[in-house]
Amino acid sequence: MLPSIMADLTDLEARLHAWLVASDFESVPWSTAKAAKAFTSKEAPVSEDDVRQALAALTRKVPQKIQIRYSDGHMHVAAEE
Repeated sequence: MLPSIMADLTDLEARLHAWLVASDFESVPWSTAKAAKAFTSKEAPVSEDDVRQALAALTRKVPQKIQIRYSDGHMHVAAEE
């Protein structure tokens, strides 16, 4: 990812993007609840709405790096570095 694009992302957006790149949500259905749980810590709880907002922000801020599709009743997400 270009440094200028990366600078525009919040901490959660940047971490979510990196997690999406490393994960296989293209073939495995996406789960907002599981994502929120993965990013939650005692010091910084992350809600499902936080994850939805970050995912939506990624589609606006780095649309060339993320693809979201709906198939067979499930959302799938693919991301590139």
